[in-house]
This record gives sequence, C-alpha cells and structure tokens, in this order.
Amino acid sequence: MQVSIDDKSDFYSDTTRIEIVLNNLLSNAIKYADTNRPNPFVDVRVDTNDLGVTICVADNGEGIAPEYLPRIFEMFFRATNRSTGSGLGLYIVSEIVHKMGGTIEVDSKIGEGSNFVVTLPDLAKESC
Repeated sequence: MQVSIDDKSDFYSDTTRIEIVLNNLLSNAIKYADTNRPNPFVDVRVDTNDLGVTICVADNGEGIAPEYLPRIFEMFFRATNRSTGSGLGLYIVSEIVHKMGGTIEVDSKIGEGSNFVVTLPDLAKESC
C-alpha cells in the first residue's frame, strides 16, 4: 500500500466519518485484490485545495463490471457473491460523503482495478 499526501495544509472535517469512509474503501480494495497479479497495489492519495480535500483510493484488483457500477452505492447491493459482505460498505461510504457535503465517483474496469475519488469541503472555510 502506498499513501501520498501532496499538501499538508490544515483541513477541518469530521475525522470519525473520514475514518469510516477510508476503512470501507481500503477494506474493499484489499478484499478484492487480484492475487494472481504479480504486483498488487492499493494507492491512497490526499490532495488539499482552497475548497477542501480530494481523497483517491486506487487499486489494480478485480475491478467492477460496468453493469454493476450504477448500483454499487445502493443498500445491500453486492456485485459478487465471492465474499461474505453485507452490501453495506459502499452504501455507508456514499451516505457519509453526501451528508458531509461531498461527492464520490468511481472508475473501474474488470481485470484492471478501481479508482474511487472522494471530495469533501473544508468545514473551516464553509463557516466563514
């Protein structure tokens, strides 16, 4: 796993909720790693800007089939029966991100991996 924080500026938000978001995204990246691939990776990048933060979690795991992408943030939806998950992880991520005023996007291809991009506002700058 590689973690990159490009700018170490102060960022004010709900750390507990961000921990839940990261835990779920990282857990999925690890759970669906392609163990047949010679160099599996999970890459986490954090970039701050004037409006807030962008968190990217990318991997070269199994990927998500295109027909499932529109539904992956639905409650109880599971794109595979390979794991024993409840289908709540990405739903919880999406709910938290949206309740915090942010966005989440995903780009994924079978056999290539997934890239989740979360943007969150800086609460200190919103209150000014």
